[in-house]
Amino acid sequence: MKYTVHRALSLIKSTKSRIEKEFSEDAPAWIRVARGQEDSIRGVSVEEIRREIQSHYDRVTALIENYIALKSAVVQSNAGVLPGTELRKVSVGGKKLTVAEIIELRDTVYGGKAGFKSTLLSKMKNDFLQAQREFDDMQEKADEEISRYLQSINSRGDDEQDSKTKSIVEATSKMLHEQKDPRLIDPLKLVGKITALDNEIEEFLTEADSVLSEQNALTTIELNLAEIK
Repeated sequence: MKYTVHRALSLIKSTKSRIEKEFSEDAPAWIRVARGQEDSIRGVSVEEIRREIQSHYDRVTALIENYIALKSAVVQSNAGVLPGTELRKVSVGGKKLTVAEIIELRDTVYGGKAGFKSTLLSKMKNDFLQAQREFDDMQEKADEEISRYLQSINSRGDDEQDSKTKSIVEATSKMLHEQKDPRLIDPLKLVGKITALDNEIEEFLTEADSVLSEQNALTTIELNLAEIK
């Protein structure tokens, strides 16, 4: 589909705004914690939460890819490059890119705290750590609660338990752990996403710095500078 540059610039602005909104404090967490076999969290069903997380991820990644495509086209247009023109490209992160595209991706997508993918990675890591802390806290409370209950139904010491009593305690313990132990709601398999994105960012930035240094050292430009006396 063909777009005017004016339309593409408008889409860049709106796409950037949408991406930033997806990273706001109101955005859903990438991973959640549920209690035992409960099928809802604060009144929202687990299945709905799974769908929301997956939809959120699909939306964010699609917006970032759209931004990259739009920005690349506008950068080339601004440089006076016509569609179909053969461009000098180099390979970075498995993609053939112009130097201008590499610089744009480094500055707005991969690099620094404000880069879209680096922001996505940071949000994923923070959400995972928060979920893990919530999980550990819930597990500790569940263990304490179950331990107190089992002690209340077993007034005698373990050494005095007969086989029937032990069997009842073990069955009760298993049932209570199934009911009360926390579980992660993690449709994205977040640790894998974090590792892959971390590697992608590191690979791109390392290769980009190397390629840009190499291109700057090897590429010559024609200049007619005024003589300054």
